[in-house]
Amino acid sequence: MAEQSNTPTNLNDLPAALPVMALRRGVLLPGGAGPFVVGRPRSLSAVGHARDGLLLIAAQREPVSRPAPSDLLPTAILARIVDRKKMPQGNAEQVVLEGVARVTLTGFPSTQPHLEATFQALEDAWPDNNEADGMAQALREEVEASAEVLGAEAVHGLLAMPPSRMVDVLASGLKAGQDWLKDILT
Repeated sequence: MAEQSNTPTNLNDLPAALPVMALRRGVLLPGGAGPFVVGRPRSLSAVGHARDGLLLIAAQREPVSRPAPSDLLPTAILARIVDRKKMPQGNAEQVVLEGVARVTLTGFPSTQPHLEATFQALEDAWPDNNEADGMAQALREEVEASAEVLGAEAVHGLLAMPPSRMVDVLASGLKAGQDWLKDILT
């Protein structure tokens, strides 16, 4: 299937509601990207009904097979579909998603044939105090010290980001436990 648009997303110009794909396992963060195997009928429907390649990705509290709205964390991710491919066997697809922004799920106008939610974008904020400033400086220093491993271009890109986005991007690249990533998400 064709690759979706790579254009930046204007958070002020989004539909009021978008399809929701619930993640039984895994967490997507803003700035992160990765492949997900999609096989549940409601998830396939959500991917198929994405609007301009956009949908909401919500982590499940517990890995139930048919999640209701109450089974999802209230903080979700506005995501862009980067690529979709049919799996060789069955109806499953491999979908590459890119996290765009955190959102709060505010309502579920529809649950069939897939979950659809209204949402509000969350501000990508970093606290404005001495402790937060110290944490941001320490993070920047660690990124700079990792230049040999990360590469100069990656370090330059990370240092250009606001601290909250840098944390999300770095956390997305770690092989960390799902519970820790859910804490970062919320």
